[in-house]
Amino acid sequence: MANNYLQFSAVLPGLTPEEAAWLETYLEEKTEKAEKDGDEYFPQFEYSSEGAETVDFWFRAEESGDPSQVAEAVQAFFKHFEKKDTWSLTWAATCSKMRVDEFSGGAVVVTSEEARYLSAGSWVDEQAKLIKDKWEDDTVQFARLLCELVANVEDLKLEEVAKSMDLSLDEAKELFDRAHTAWEKAKEGARG
Repeated sequence: MANNYLQFSAVLPGLTPEEAAWLETYLEEKTEKAEKDGDEYFPQFEYSSEGAETVDFWFRAEESGDPSQVAEAVQAFFKHFEKKDTWSLTWAATCSKMRVDEFSGGAVVVTSEEARYLSAGSWVDEQAKLIKDKWEDDTVQFARLLCELVANVEDLKLEEVAKSMDLSLDEAKELFDRAHTAWEKAKEGARG
């Protein structure tokens, strides 16, 4: 029999002892509510605040964890303390036996406003699709569109475009330059 694991280890650094205590209480309350509802909510964590001005709050899963629970807790922490920080967590999905397709991983990036996830398996599937059909690759097609606009629209009012995007003229020009670079790389890749 094989065992599957979802493991991670990440630190939320530089909390005051009061912030760490708030986060600990939040996690304990979530776990207590989950237990009453018959659900699981138990991200492992630890910190030590004895005599420290700031502490690092350590989240970990040695065998099986749920990164979304940690992301939810960090997001709640950021909202509660009105922090503008960005924090990330990566994880590994492994198996105790060398079984095909039972190894993966992922990541989440968290702010007070959102959490963005990446699953290695989903990313691989998406990239294979984009390699197979360049038309579906927005990165390539949007760069292509911008380059074609610059090349074919004689009275392109870049100042107005910049203003409508709330950018400086230099920033708008930089976007067009970045689009040109991306499009040239895509064309080079297609030839290679």
